[in-house]
Amino acid sequence: MFVLDVSVMRISATDNDDGDNAKVTYKILANSQEPGDAFRINGQTGEVYTTVNNLDREQNPRYTFTVVATDGGQFNPLSTSATATVNIKDINDNPPTFEKKIYSETIPETQEGLILTIRATDPDIDDTLTYNLIGLNDRTHFQITVDGRDGRLEVYTVSTDSQELVYP
Repeated sequence: MFVLDVSVMRISATDNDDGDNAKVTYKILANSQEPGDAFRINGQTGEVYTTVNNLDREQNPRYTFTVVATDGGQFNPLSTSATATVNIKDINDNPPTFEKKIYSETIPETQEGLILTIRATDPDIDDTLTYNLIGLNDRTHFQITVDGRDGRLEVYTVSTDSQELVYP
């Protein structure tokens, strides 16, 4: 996510001529921006700026465009081109979503161990998902553990002799 008109890079070219012939100007080649027009270049400095308010890595992780550098030759200006690439870094801008809206399972009162596996996905890169249970009762206890991106809902009981937790 970016703000409009933020500098993201500077393109630089040199010319070994003297005087005005050595002055270099820059432009982005028309119709070269992929996946779309998201940048502009300062023709004098080579500074590249955003032209959109939102660069979202989940929509477009990389932008490429062609920059043309032209020298100040009065009668026969010379130019060269290069491909510029802007890689968009990911931020935590998307909430996780569960695969299902409701998870339901009927179990016997003597059930121990795994009850069901729940799964959520998050389009952000390398986001660690955690799961929490809300509202536990006194007789049978539940826990949720994380296995990759899955949550494993398990049941365990409290031993009446020692009040220790008994896992299957």
